[in-house]
Amino acid sequence: MMKKLFLSLSLVAVMIMAFGMITSGAWFTSSAQTGGTQIKLGVLAPHVEAAPMTITNAAPGIASAEQTVKIVNNGESTLAVKYKISAGYVGGNNDLYNNLWVRVERPVWDSNANAWTREVVFNGWLKDLAINPDTLSQTARLNVDESHMYYIILTPSKDLNNDFQAQSTTFHLVFDATQVENPGW
Repeated sequence: MMKKLFLSLSLVAVMIMAFGMITSGAWFTSSAQTGGTQIKLGVLAPHVEAAPMTITNAAPGIASAEQTVKIVNNGESTLAVKYKISAGYVGGNNDLYNNLWVRVERPVWDSNANAWTREVVFNGWLKDLAINPDTLSQTARLNVDESHMYYIILTPSKDLNNDFQAQSTTFHLVFDATQVENPGW
């Protein structure tokens, strides 16, 4: 009996001490917070400046008129971009599209000649047009308020036969862009 009384009193004493520690306020706590934190994401909005080009009376093996195309990173853009250039078939004679040769040039300052010259950055079939940061380092970075200019020269294949007379095709140049820091692109 004495043993039971001792255990009961011991249990009551432990409960009183625990209750006292919890309710006595002996444990201090505090909380703090920062002021309002706002995150505003940048804007990726480069655009292309180029007049629509219509070529009439093109002939096999003869270079067409030249089109000037400028990719511009200004206006709404707040981020530097990297970009790719390709071509996309829209309509008309697909065989003609597949038989268009394209030469893409860009202006380059020649310090030895103290003049602007042109560098060929692509010379091949339009359907295979692929200019990107791996093939042209210039496309790896276009800062805000900068632009890059290209000259596009199209030539129908010299091997086109009479079946292509009066045929036409429509395509567009595609400029895909992402932020410079995108590692998966």
